[in-house]
Amino acid sequence: MNKEKAKKMVREIALDLMEKAKKNLERDGHLLPIAILDTPRGMALHPMKFTNADEKHMEFLKLAAVVEVIGATQVFFITEAWVSRRKTMKEAGEVRPSLDPDRGEMIVVSYKTRESEGAVMQEFVKKGERVEFVGKVEVGEGSVAVNIMDPIFSVTVEEEGPGKSDSVH
Repeated sequence: MNKEKAKKMVREIALDLMEKAKKNLERDGHLLPIAILDTPRGMALHPMKFTNADEKHMEFLKLAAVVEVIGATQVFFITEAWVSRRKTMKEAGEVRPSLDPDRGEMIVVSYKTRESEGAVMQEFVKKGERVEFVGKVEVGEGSVAVNIMDPIFSVTVEEEGPGKSDSVH
């Protein structure tokens, strides 16, 4: 399969996962962060748990190691995220989206393979028990959209044994 066809296929999987995430959000009122790994044995779910940015970065380092150990070829990450409605960081006053008073909420399905990366995003508003989706699904490509996934496919895991360590680089 050529690279462009592979990129399109991964994007289509991400769009399908977005539709499933939207239904889950409507049903449950929230999404739990989860990674979905495409492995030689099939798809594997990898729940992610973090309460702050440092823990999130550590979870992604761990995920990167798991990806290498099990030989995953594609990784999808589904979560809710805050998004600033301001156009630039200067306009936002260097404020993180979670602290921006003019912020919105989004479902984000990030994806990464060895050849491509990107994200599918859908803004939403919670109105009591209901979820209302705002605008259309947006598709972005490149590492700017998914910089949290940078460690994936760039981490090597050394084996344990004589003269070897069990560490992640």
